[in-house]
Amino acid sequence: MKKLFKILLTTTFFLVVAQVIAVEVTPKQKITGNEINRYIQNIHYDPIAVNDTLSLRIFKTFIKKIDNRKRFFLQTDIDYLNKYEFQIDDLINSGDEDAKYSFYSSTIDIYRERLGQIEKLYAEMLDQPFNYFIEEEIETNIDSLTYAKDFNELKEIWRKYLKYQTISKYFDLVEMKSKEAKKKEKEVVEGQKPNDIGIDKTNIKEDDEIDLSVKFLQNGKMISEIEKEAREKVKKSTKRLFKRLIEQKDDDMFTIYINAILSCYDPHTTYMPPAEKEDFDISMTGKLQGIGATLSEEDGYIKIVSIVHGSPSWRGKELEVEDLILKVAQGDNEPEDIQDMPLKDAVKLIRGKKGTEVRLTIKKPSGDIKVISIIRDIIVIEETYAKYAVINNLRLGEKFGYIFLPKFYRDFSDKSSRNATDDVKDALIKIQKYNVNGVILDLRNNGGGSLNDAIKIGGLFIEDGPIVQVNNKIRKTIYNDNDFNQIMYSGPLVILINQLSASASEIVAAALQDYNRAIIVGSTQSFGKGTVQNIVSLDRFLDRRLSFAKPLGSLKVTIQKFYRVNGGTTQYNGVKSDIVLPGMLDYIDIGEKEYDYSLSGDSLDPLEYSKFDDDISLQNRIAFESHNRVNKNEYFTLMTNRNKRLRSERKKSGYNLNINKMINRKQDSKKEAKIFKEDQVEHDYTEIIISSDDYKQNSEEEKEKEAYDDWISGLKKDVYIDEAMSIINDEISK
Repeated sequence: MKKLFKILLTTTFFLVVAQVIAVEVTPKQKITGNEINRYIQNIHYDPIAVNDTLSLRIFKTFIKKIDNRKRFFLQTDIDYLNKYEFQIDDLINSGDEDAKYSFYSSTIDIYRERLGQIEKLYAEMLDQPFNYFIEEEIETNIDSLTYAKDFNELKEIWRKYLKYQTISKYFDLVEMKSKEAKKKEKEVVEGQKPNDIGIDKTNIKEDDEIDLSVKFLQNGKMISEIEKEAREKVKKSTKRLFKRLIEQKDDDMFTIYINAILSCYDPHTTYMPPAEKEDFDISMTGKLQGIGATLSEEDGYIKIVSIVHGSPSWRGKELEVEDLILKVAQGDNEPEDIQDMPLKDAVKLIRGKKGTEVRLTIKKPSGDIKVISIIRDIIVIEETYAKYAVINNLRLGEKFGYIFLPKFYRDFSDKSSRNATDDVKDALIKIQKYNVNGVILDLRNNGGGSLNDAIKIGGLFIEDGPIVQVNNKIRKTIYNDNDFNQIMYSGPLVILINQLSASASEIVAAALQDYNRAIIVGSTQSFGKGTVQNIVSLDRFLDRRLSFAKPLGSLKVTIQKFYRVNGGTTQYNGVKSDIVLPGMLDYIDIGEKEYDYSLSGDSLDPLEYSKFDDDISLQNRIAFESHNRVNKNEYFTLMTNRNKRLRSERKKSGYNLNINKMINRKQDSKKEAKIFKEDQVEHDYTEIIISSDDYKQNSEEEKEKEAYDDWISGLKKDVYIDEAMSIINDEISK
């Protein structure tokens, strides 16, 4: 009876979700809420009781999701809503149908009122130039933001925000017009010198060779026509932003509230409307299209989660993981602000027909803003699969095998399709024909995928034994290597990881680390995602009488945790590298531990398994040698110093809006980027004997040849691969 009572309460709870202000809850929304609740309470790994803890989580999460940057609510609004902090659960359990909707309705009501008020102000603020030379700061650190005390203070927040947007747009316009001018210069009749046609030689130099103040300012002032154009463009984009927010669909608000509640259980439990479920299926099978980037919605931003190898984004070398997309433009059309836009709508803007151009306004983790042009293309499925190469290191006098695995892919609906296990196995067979002295398995930026393939790939390197434990709180399941005591490769093995190696990647790295079968090299630790999600179709067991509501979408719900064979968990803690190398993202806090309400790390009893050679002194000597090399390596030294500077800057609370200061910052960024580019050169002692992409050398497709050249060049430049080869060489020699 108690269980039934709990289900009735929580079912009623999800009816609250479906209520949208001033709009009657549709039958489909009610059914969706009921179905989600039915599953979440029964199959979630750690379901939460409807109590004060959940009430406070819902309160904070929903407000954060609709006004994360504190540009709409006043402090008085929050003070009014604070009465709901510990009342949401009581209202849910009260049985009063009207009271149950109070928090949601009140929040949306205030939010929409503020939207309407601010919409009337922004145009006036942009009618006149801002004072671009005074010393003032805008708060960009979300954790340091505070709500405005009154409406005048809110206006001031928006004034600074619009000023910041205008300066950024001004920089973009100057850059664009400069590129157009350079293009025309190249069309000058052969034999004519630049100064013969009145072109200042200073203006044809690269940006990192000149004082950018000369480029962006004339006689110490902004170029008035471009400044005015910048304000007009910001006005148009802001108008579109408010139009979208004010006209936000009721189903979108419903989804936001549903996901605010679900994220209170854990960060990976989410509701996927039908269109988003289709995108998830495409990602799992590797059949991507568009720009070749996986996106996520985080704190009102659209964030780059991963880049598909060989895709337009990868070939462009400008878009990177952790970048935030602020605006999207179709070719040279006006960009549309996508901040606070639902992911599904942002994806529609970013995707497009092959050959068309999309321009993304990107905010780098360092705070820099830049516009990136990408020509859309159909992503070649081959580029999402494993690649391999045999590298001859002339400096060391040894050959090494290299396998790059971008994800653990498998199309569960097509057994005849390629999968990660068979491709890695094939790579190992071909690599070993060249008598390599060691193998490097590259799992950097690999966000996971198929658990089945993680288990099988781990088993390729050991004779037998357990690979991972999975616990669903009711029972523990042990997954063993089941390849009949075969070892596909028994020599020295290095696994490369970084902060973005997650889930299935961590299973393989952790297992082979526990067996002392591999040396883990890379960032301090991997991502730390040690949970298992199941995709549940909300249509699957829907009562036939409710079939009119189909499709309802799907629920991705956390049902299990991974545990290492030594009993520890990769959840939250990640996999610690045996040898740590400085990385590009070291200045950012990335990983499961950075999420709100992530499940904690714990442990189970260790399993019985046979370790390989357990010579701690040998491991320490290898790590010591690597440490000495890293300290002498110019690239790693530059990386370490850069990370220290950027981490220090990220801790600063404000961003100076004085245009001279902003120009100086751009200048410093360009100089630093140039130094890194110059230091990333192909190692002349590295040659590629064979690679999985060799067939592309003679392809008639220009982009295939380009992809091949980039792949080979990248292998020769990669300092992490280079250090991994040295580590293997140390292991052999010692």
